[in-house]
Amino acid sequence: MKMFVKLAWRNVLRNKRRSLITFVAIALGLGILIHYSAFTAGFKEQMTDNSVRMYIMGHVLIHEKGFNDEPSAEKSIPNAEKILAEVRKSPEYGHVRGMTSRVKFQGLISSTTNSYGVMAVGIIPGTDATVTSVHKTMTRGKFLEERQENARSIVIGEKLAKALKVDAGEKVVLMAQASDGSMGAEAFRIKGIFRSSNPDLDRSVVYIPLRSAQNILAYGNNVSEVALLLDHSDRAEAVQAGIKKVLPKELEVLNWRELSPDLVAMMDMFDLDVIIVMVIIYVLVGVGILNTLLMAIMERVPEFGVLNAVGMKPSSMVQLILLEAFFLGCIGIFFGTLLGLADVAFLSRHGIDFSSFSAGLGRFLGMQTTIYSLFSWKGTLAPMFFVMVAVMAAALYPARKAAKLQPMEAIRHL
Repeated sequence: MKMFVKLAWRNVLRNKRRSLITFVAIALGLGILIHYSAFTAGFKEQMTDNSVRMYIMGHVLIHEKGFNDEPSAEKSIPNAEKILAEVRKSPEYGHVRGMTSRVKFQGLISSTTNSYGVMAVGIIPGTDATVTSVHKTMTRGKFLEERQENARSIVIGEKLAKALKVDAGEKVVLMAQASDGSMGAEAFRIKGIFRSSNPDLDRSVVYIPLRSAQNILAYGNNVSEVALLLDHSDRAEAVQAGIKKVLPKELEVLNWRELSPDLVAMMDMFDLDVIIVMVIIYVLVGVGILNTLLMAIMERVPEFGVLNAVGMKPSSMVQLILLEAFFLGCIGIFFGTLLGLADVAFLSRHGIDFSSFSAGLGRFLGMQTTIYSLFSWKGTLAPMFFVMVAVMAAALYPARKAAKLQPMEAIRHL
């Protein structure tokens, strides 16, 4: 066996040009697979993160039972601080990155020229910034601040500002039906205008201070929901289960998958698309490796004929060729992994700019125009394993064919 290893390694080094072409093909194929795995993982995670922060506004939401199915001012949580304290006692609190309480209601916003129906969100600016990212999308003015003079401030989307024909600094009136059946209304001065990259969100959601929202709905200290942001979206079910155990039965705890089934369906379709594309790429890479190895081995037919003529057994011939393929595969995988990881490291910091498709990405659940790759061990090790299997499988056919060659017939290829 030791002799075959030395002989296989010498054969790899003997024809450097042929070996270089082979392991470059392997390295490029592996690099492409690692790049695509990391890019699609980053795209999916970014899509989930943007949706959770901008639309669902949290990985886990706590409401009074029935609020999510039929939101109304009558359904509220009376003591949010107690709920937050119970969450902090939960064993899963270690996965919580941010918590906040807020008031949400349907209302009518009016300027001197127009009126539109909106979803109003009453927030505590400091804590809400740990859960959502709307404060990072301001284009004019500033986001809400926790100051007394900002109690009558409002932040609206760019599309809504154009529809109302208002700008930062101007006044609007927000009206809604209160929890006691009366009509609540307050005048606000526009403190800032945001652009989330999704036109639907920009024209339908407004943000006001929590106390102002409570006043409009005659809520007292009640809130509509408590929201949690986690360190990873995959932990939502576990955190949800742990929190349910410590909260009163009249409250419902929902994770982001339950809150947005449309997003889950879209992600399932995306996963299917990724699998189809990955299969195509894997087949192309495998065929490329097969073609390269087949040419590299079949051009050595006379050499194999001489080895048969001097008495090398067919099984030993197969073993020798597979050892050569293994060495070439290891070299190709080493450099291919370096190439793929370098690509992932670069794109995880700088990303790929799809600004020319900004409108489409914006409607695609508020995706930003720059997509960043995301490293994962699965996305790296799975392509490495596949490439090695592809190399050995590609070498097996020509190895068996070479082993069956008749010495005189093979030598005539000289």
